[in-house]
Amino acid sequence: MSPAVRFVPAARDELREAAAWYEERRSGLGDQFVDAVEVALELIVDWTAAGTPVEIGAHDVRRLSVIGFPYHLPYRVVGDWIEIVAVAHDRRRPAYWAGRT
Repeated sequence: MSPAVRFVPAARDELREAAAWYEERRSGLGDQFVDAVEVALELIVDWTAAGTPVEIGAHDVRRLSVIGFPYHLPYRVVGDWIEIVAVAHDRRRPAYWAGRT
Protein backbone atom coordinates (compact mmCIF):
# COMPACT_ATOMS: atom_id res chain seq x y z
CA MET A 1 0.00 0.00 0.00
CA SER A 2 1.32 3.45 -0.92
CA PRO A 3 1.69 6.07 1.78
CA ALA A 4 -0.88 8.86 1.90
CA VAL A 5 0.20 12.44 1.19
CA ARG A 6 -0.67 15.34 3.43
CA PHE A 7 0.23 19.00 2.88
CA VAL A 8 0.78 21.22 5.89
CA PRO A 9 -1.68 24.14 5.53
CA ALA A 10 1.03 26.64 4.55
CA ALA A 11 2.28 24.29 1.81
CA ARG A 12 -1.25 23.92 0.43
CA ASP A 13 -1.50 27.73 0.33
CA GLU A 14 1.86 27.98 -1.46
CA LEU A 15 0.67 25.51 -4.09
CA ARG A 16 -2.50 27.52 -4.74
CA GLU A 17 -0.64 30.84 -4.84
CA ALA A 18 2.04 29.60 -7.21
CA ALA A 19 -0.53 27.99 -9.53
CA ALA A 20 -2.54 31.24 -9.58
CA TRP A 21 0.60 33.27 -10.31
CA TYR A 22 1.49 31.04 -13.28
CA GLU A 23 -2.10 31.10 -14.53
CA GLU A 24 -2.06 34.91 -14.50
CA ARG A 25 1.04 34.82 -16.70
CA ARG A 26 -0.40 32.42 -19.27
CA SER A 27 -3.65 30.54 -19.48
CA GLY A 28 -3.09 26.87 -18.70
CA LEU A 29 0.34 27.38 -17.13
CA GLY A 30 -1.10 27.11 -13.63
CA ASP A 31 -2.49 23.68 -14.50
CA GLN A 32 0.89 22.68 -15.94
CA PHE A 33 2.51 23.67 -12.66
CA VAL A 34 0.02 21.61 -10.64
CA ASP A 35 0.57 18.66 -12.99
CA ALA A 36 4.35 18.93 -12.47
CA VAL A 37 3.85 18.96 -8.69
CA GLU A 38 1.66 15.86 -9.00
CA VAL A 39 4.40 14.07 -10.97
CA ALA A 40 6.87 14.90 -8.19
CA LEU A 41 4.38 13.65 -5.59
CA GLU A 42 3.95 10.37 -7.47
CA LEU A 43 7.70 9.87 -7.45
CA ILE A 44 7.86 10.59 -3.71
CA VAL A 45 5.02 8.15 -3.02
CA ASP A 46 6.60 5.43 -5.17
CA TRP A 47 10.07 5.97 -3.75
CA THR A 48 10.15 7.90 -0.48
CA ALA A 49 13.96 8.19 -0.61
CA ALA A 50 13.84 9.96 -3.99
CA GLY A 51 14.56 13.38 -2.56
CA THR A 52 17.86 14.80 -1.44
CA PRO A 53 18.29 14.84 2.36
CA VAL A 54 18.16 18.30 3.96
CA GLU A 55 19.82 18.94 7.29
CA ILE A 56 17.13 20.62 9.41
CA GLY A 57 17.45 19.95 13.12
CA ALA A 58 16.60 16.42 14.19
CA HIS A 59 14.00 15.82 11.49
CA ASP A 60 14.57 13.59 8.47
CA VAL A 61 13.54 15.98 5.70
CA ARG A 62 14.13 15.48 1.99
CA ARG A 63 13.48 17.73 -0.98
CA LEU A 64 12.56 16.93 -4.56
CA SER A 65 12.62 19.34 -7.47
CA VAL A 66 9.50 20.06 -9.51
CA ILE A 67 10.54 19.38 -13.11
CA GLY A 68 10.12 22.37 -15.42
CA PHE A 69 9.57 24.93 -12.65
CA PRO A 70 11.91 26.60 -10.15
CA TYR A 71 10.26 24.89 -7.17
CA HIS A 72 10.98 22.01 -4.85
CA LEU A 73 8.96 19.99 -2.37
CA PRO A 74 10.48 19.55 1.08
CA TYR A 75 8.85 16.50 2.67
CA ARG A 76 9.20 13.98 5.44
CA VAL A 77 7.89 10.49 6.02
CA VAL A 78 5.83 10.26 9.20
CA GLY A 79 4.61 6.75 9.93
CA ASP A 80 2.66 5.57 6.90
CA TRP A 81 2.12 8.99 5.33
CA ILE A 82 4.18 11.67 3.64
CA GLU A 83 4.02 15.25 4.88
CA ILE A 84 4.69 17.97 2.30
CA VAL A 85 6.25 20.76 4.32
CA ALA A 86 6.37 23.42 1.59
CA VAL A 87 5.98 24.17 -2.09
CA ALA A 88 9.12 26.25 -2.11
CA HIS A 89 10.52 28.52 -4.82
CA ASP A 90 14.18 27.77 -5.43
CA ARG A 91 15.16 31.42 -5.00
CA ARG A 92 13.26 32.04 -1.79
CA ARG A 93 15.17 32.21 1.47
CA PRO A 94 16.59 28.69 1.98
CA ALA A 95 14.78 26.54 4.53
CA TYR A 96 12.29 29.30 5.45
CA TRP A 97 9.88 26.43 6.06
CA ALA A 98 12.06 24.67 8.66
CA GLY A 99 9.77 25.68 11.54
CA ARG A 100 6.94 23.68 9.96
CA THR A 101 8.59 20.31 10.63
